[in-house]
Order: sequence, then structure tokens, then C-alpha cells
Amino acid sequence: MNGINDRAHDMGWRDKIESGHAPEDKLPLYNWDRTDRVLNITTLTTGALPEGILAHFKDSDGGSTLVFLPRSIARSVVIGIAGIGDLAKWWNDDFELLPAEMPDDVTVQRAADQMIKRFGDSAASEAAMRSNAAMDVGDMFNHLLWQRVLLAVQELERTAPKLRNAIN
Repeated sequence: MNGINDRAHDMGWRDKIESGHAPEDKLPLYNWDRTDRVLNITTLTTGALPEGILAHFKDSDGGSTLVFLPRSIARSVVIGIAGIGDLAKWWNDDFELLPAEMPDDVTVQRAADQMIKRFGDSAASEAAMRSNAAMDVGDMFNHLLWQRVLLAVQELERTAPKLRNAIN
């Protein structure tokens, strides 16, 4: 992020056109129908030139993609990442990544509710698959997070009360 931010500052990308107002700033909206073809990005390396950003993505299947983002799109990406990163507190003032914090129970419940809305009866198996996939690549943080989501999905889907428990 430091390199991208420095190039944005050095090249004046933020000063030229308000983000989203250049004709080349239009990117397609995400389509949920493509979810089965999505790969997790495991590594992102960037380089910047006055004309834009070169981004090298490595994915969870071991594939690699090299993309050049022209200056106006690169500017929007920089502004978006910086805004999201600041809001989510991903890094400190020197753009050093901060350790991730486990989401609170309310956030996990919301995620479980969204999983049920998105995947219906297969929400629990989807959460379990995501947990297992994280474990397979040694990502204990996301493994534990998806385990919590799985338990929350199972609790929300409960239809018969256990002894002395109310139905959700």
C-alpha cells in the first residue's frame, strides 16, 4: 500500500479528476452468479509508473495474473483501498499492517444470517467448506472465524428445542 499511496501522491492522481468521474473509471459490478469461479488472492505485489499500477496477483490455486490498471482506475483503487483500510484499521499511519482482531459475536451472527440468506439449506456446509479451506492453507484466523460462523448458522437453523432451550 505504501508504494501505491506514494505513486498516487507523486503523480497527482488524486488532484486531477474526482474519483469515478473519468470515462475509464467504470468497472463492472460484481455478479454473484460468478461466485463458483472466484479464487482467493494469496499474494498481491504492485509496482507503479506515472501511467498507472502494475498488480501481480497469486491465487489459491497457484495461478498468477498480472494486470495493468491505467492511471484513472489506479487512482480510484488507491482512494478506495486507503478509505477502506483506514475505516477497518488495517494499518497504522506508516501503512504497517496491524494484527487482525476476531469479530465480535454480533458480527458473526450477521455473517451467519447472510450465509443463510445467500446459501439457504447449504449455509452450514458452505461455512464448513470455507473453514476447511482456510485450515488447508494454514490460515488459522479464518479457520476459527468460519468455525464460529458455522456454529452461528447451526444455531439459527435449529428448529427443535433442546432440553430447556428456546427456539430461535
